[in-house]
Amino acid sequence: MKSRVRIFFEIKYTERDFGKAKNDTAHRKEFYNIYLPILKENKSIRIRWKTEERFLNNYQLMRNLIHINKYSYVVFIYPSDNKGISNASIKARKEIIENGWENHYILFTWEDLVEQLITRLNSNELIDYYKKEFSNKYFR
Repeated sequence: MKSRVRIFFEIKYTERDFGKAKNDTAHRKEFYNIYLPILKENKSIRIRWKTEERFLNNYQLMRNLIHINKYSYVVFIYPSDNKGISNASIKARKEIIENGWENHYILFTWEDLVEQLITRLNSNELIDYYKKEFSNKYFR
């Protein structure tokens, strides 16, 4: 049976950090019933990050990273001047992701993505949109 590649995206526009989860009954139950079984099998996440406390304190980040595996990639897209997201994303690569899995965790700034779109698109209408409207709204 042929496995399909899956790509998960976390896209940030204006948020300054990754969200935490409340350490309440609902989130703990969710951790043990949904996320812990995935974490136990996940070879891409360092063992010390597979705890309830670390997961809930890094909830939004970890909910994405647990999907990294042989056939799955996680892509984060964020504005380049968003230092909170940028620093947390880079720190996650160094501290959370096991060696050898880094290429399944892709960081991309909106500015780089828009630059790539502009050079690859064949539609002047779309190029103008990304150069003007989109860039003015999110980069200035």
